[in-house]
Amino acid sequence: MRKGRNKYAILSCLLLGSMLFGGCGGQTVSTSDTAGSSDSSVSTAVSVSESPAASSGSAASESENTVSSASSVIAASETTSQSGDTANEEVLASSAVKTESVSADSASGENPEEQKAQLLTLLDTVADLQPGTSGSSLRTAAATSELCDFCSETTLDDETLKTAVTDYLSAKYGDDSTGLKLYQSAFSGVEEQYKAFIDSSEDESGLLSDAGVTDSGYPYNYQDIEKMDELCSTVAEFVMPSN
Repeated sequence: MRKGRNKYAILSCLLLGSMLFGGCGGQTVSTSDTAGSSDSSVSTAVSVSESPAASSGSAASESENTVSSASSVIAASETTSQSGDTANEEVLASSAVKTESVSADSASGENPEEQKAQLLTLLDTVADLQPGTSGSSLRTAAATSELCDFCSETTLDDETLKTAVTDYLSAKYGDDSTGLKLYQSAFSGVEEQYKAFIDSSEDESGLLSDAGVTDSGYPYNYQDIEKMDELCSTVAEFVMPSN
């Protein structure tokens, strides 16, 4: 009797399961099929559940790679910028050193070509003195002071000075003996004023002030401007053959 009831109960459960899983179509689903379907559903659910996590992990990895790449680009940009700044600083430093070097040479008169050009300008000034005319004594005092200042600062040796003066007179006057004699007369006035400057018996500062000279090296020490002797003797020697 119990066996019959148990059998009846099992058949009832199977029938109920068949109705639940088979739907209204009346299909019969075995216990093994039901278990398999359930396992498949669970597996699918787990797979679906894991998929977003996997996608999330992949996205996170891609994000990390992007951040890493961006960091590399920024680091490279900063390195390039720093290299550029260093190069600019080196160029500026090099430029500053060269500028300082040129300034030092100019200040100390170590550039021979610039010194010779300055000397030729001063020799031209003597040519415009026009001795014997109004104001010529003041012009002569100013020109002589400039030549004395030049001789006290120049680093040109006597031979270079002599060559510069000779070349100047040759180019300016050539065979013009009259013009050359006028130049010699003007330079004779310069020589006289030069000797007056180194003669301590008289104060020439008043004359220089009247001539508008305010920044000269007067009073002069002969040892500092003895190259003036070379200038004067060179002009006299150059003019002598034309007498």
